[in-house]
Amino acid sequence: MHALATKSTAQTDPIRAHVEMLHGLAKSVDGLFVVSAFNVADSGGDGVITHHRVGDVDHMVEAIAAHQGTTGTNVYVGLQIMRKTLGRGERGGRDDVVAMLGLVADMDADTGKVGELPFEPSYVIETSPGNQQPAWLFDRPLTVAEAAPLAAALQRATSSDSGTKDIAHVWRIPGTKNWPNAAKLKRGRSPDPASVRYLQEWRGDLITVDDFLAALAPWAAAPETEAKPVELGELPDVGGIAVSRKAADLLAADDVGDRSKHANRVVEQLEFDGHSAEAAAALFLSATGNWLARYKTESAARRDFTRLWGKEVARRDEKRDQGAKLTAVLVPPKAANDNVPDAKPKERFTLTWFGDIEEGKPKNWTIKGVLGDGEMTTVSGLPGTGKSVITGDGCFHVAARHGVVWTPRHARYGRLRCGRAANVDRAANAGAA
Repeated sequence: MHALATKSTAQTDPIRAHVEMLHGLAKSVDGLFVVSAFNVADSGGDGVITHHRVGDVDHMVEAIAAHQGTTGTNVYVGLQIMRKTLGRGERGGRDDVVAMLGLVADMDADTGKVGELPFEPSYVIETSPGNQQPAWLFDRPLTVAEAAPLAAALQRATSSDSGTKDIAHVWRIPGTKNWPNAAKLKRGRSPDPASVRYLQEWRGDLITVDDFLAALAPWAAAPETEAKPVELGELPDVGGIAVSRKAADLLAADDVGDRSKHANRVVEQLEFDGHSAEAAAALFLSATGNWLARYKTESAARRDFTRLWGKEVARRDEKRDQGAKLTAVLVPPKAANDNVPDAKPKERFTLTWFGDIEEGKPKNWTIKGVLGDGEMTTVSGLPGTGKSVITGDGCFHVAARHGVVWTPRHARYGRLRCGRAANVDRAANAGAA
């Protein structure tokens, strides 16, 4: 591990300490932090979104603290840095991430999404009694391509909620309030807000990517599973789900024509973006486009989603199996005896030393000075310049030299067609026979 200077939050504002930590880790990255605020009474709303360039600690702290006195409002910020060209009020999705500072596991005891931690976390936040968000901060910012497989492996290793593998997911901030939504109230949560606080403060340690990768190695590959009917669990609140621009456009589309085809495009995009079945279903059923209203009931929409999602999962598994078979064909298996060294790889080019060059042998000609035996030759030129006449004449002479008897019918055919590549080849082969 590497270590950076840090200070205890016991005597400081935890919101400011958290924001300063994020900006300190991101100082080498050119981008934006996004603060998202959502009210539990407005599950379908876009919330209040503010952008903060790296280094602008004060305004980011003010944006978070501004919601502290608003009943029902939860505030989030992720460990991702977004592109600077995000539009005003846009939260952005996976396609907008330019760097990842770390990863977080969403460990919710009240839903059973809790497992073992494969690696000591950098810090741990308690979001509500029994529910935690341990985080791992890296010694360098990661690209999306680097972070995505690590996030998926972390989700499998911890058996945590699907938000763990979503690199565009947003997380709770120490020092803020956690107001329960309707789904959490049904699970028995108190209507009073819980305080989001540190269970384990950050000590300044940064985890090397190689160490984290090694710890997650047993979960690096997804287990093989057969396609099966989709059984949806409890659907999450869409306010905490980051959506790609393409998916957002599809969900909000009006007058789409064939509703079934559009619904299929929506589900295909949500699956491609890496959402879980429950998150995708929640987004599907909360779509603002008028295509959703064309389902007679919500139950009908839910059934159609389940059918379409099952098709996407089956298609994904089929592609995975086909890819495995193709890999088996392209990559030959190693020798059963590990003591036998691998064959020397074949060089791309053959090298001939000057001293090894032999004197050239006399060439055998099919047509002297024009076509050599066993050679491939192309006759090219502008239309009407005599390619067919010259090629045909050569074919006739080669055939005659080898004793081929030409009838008037053959001659007529040769004059008309022998200039074409296929028939030139036939005539040349006949002459060489």
